[in-house]
Amino acid sequence: MSFFAAPTMVKRLTADPAVRGADLSGLKTIIYGGAPMYVADASRAIDLFGPRLYQLFGQGESPMTITGLPQPEHAARTNLETCGYARTAVEVRVVDGEDRDLPPGEVGEILTRSDCVMAGYWRRPAETAEVLNYILLSFGQSSTPQTFVPYTPEEVRDLRENRVDDPLALRREIGARLQKAGLQLPPYEWD
Repeated sequence: MSFFAAPTMVKRLTADPAVRGADLSGLKTIIYGGAPMYVADASRAIDLFGPRLYQLFGQGESPMTITGLPQPEHAARTNLETCGYARTAVEVRVVDGEDRDLPPGEVGEILTRSDCVMAGYWRRPAETAEVLNYILLSFGQSSTPQTFVPYTPEEVRDLRENRVDDPLALRREIGARLQKAGLQLPPYEWD
């Protein structure tokens, strides 16, 4: 059995006494995503479930397809503070405010391109133009919108051969806020 859970659901499972005494031999994978998971919560989940966690990262416009942190990384407890590595045939770039690529470790905006990126918002060309930038999905504001073009087979081959080995670490989402009781809360306060 495998299932998907948000990080808060995984955290609640690790705190449930019934789960601690359960037979988990049939559990193959817990795929989690939808929000970052704190390293301490991931460590507790690994203590309870063993090397069964796999993290996926994406957003609605490229659903859970941008990066992944595989089970061996969880088992070794490495890169738990990241959201993993670019998935096969997915291009991920981190850029500055002028869309220039940044070196690993620098904070910037995430851009991604793959065949899983949406073609656009239904009947909303202005909103589409805001997020489809350089044929890449932008997590923030874009400056040069263009039309989405899927990868050619040659580009897919090039992506597979030129994989980036650095995991992607989220620092914050641009403009992400949850409104609760009239207050605007940034993502790290959502739990």
